[in-house]
Amino acid sequence: MIKRPPKSLKSLEDLLQQAEHYSEYMMTGSSGSVPATLMALTPEGFIIHIPSRFGTDEDKELFSKTIRLMAVGYKASAVAMISESWIVTQKRRGQPRDLTVPPSQSPDREEVVAIMAESREAKAQRFLFIQRDSQGKFFGFGTSLLPQINEVQGRFAGLLPPREPSDEMALAAKNLLKSMGIALENVGFDPRWN
Repeated sequence: MIKRPPKSLKSLEDLLQQAEHYSEYMMTGSSGSVPATLMALTPEGFIIHIPSRFGTDEDKELFSKTIRLMAVGYKASAVAMISESWIVTQKRRGQPRDLTVPPSQSPDREEVVAIMAESREAKAQRFLFIQRDSQGKFFGFGTSLLPQINEVQGRFAGLLPPREPSDEMALAAKNLLKSMGIALENVGFDPRWN
């Protein structure tokens, strides 16, 4: 059963709930996957952006920079980055995880939808463990037993500027986005329409 979207989009928790709803909705669709996606709460309303490419390290780096520019340009109060990913958990107690093997190549990997979200007051993440049948078709999310991670590092951490940007900074970021060929079409989109 698809999770309901939040009744309003005002807080980080609302944004996380919207991201979970979106993830489940996309996974139950014909593709059975979730594209890398940015969601943000802004004074102009809720925005969503899906990059045209996300397959290489360069694409991922560009997407992280785009998220930061959008956070400044639209004066976001909260952002969430959603992507399918591989994760390796500590299944075998007493055996250290081999950190030289990327999670995507580990025999102990698990497929998840990772949601990394932050506001200026808090950071949160959700790992939705993907369950598939024997033919590889999505049939639900498993229960995550992962603890809350206090400090996330990497290219998709620290996406919001520490303070609300000035009008001049916001305009400069929007102009840079425009020069990159990135324009939002649905600023103020109401997620309750889903």
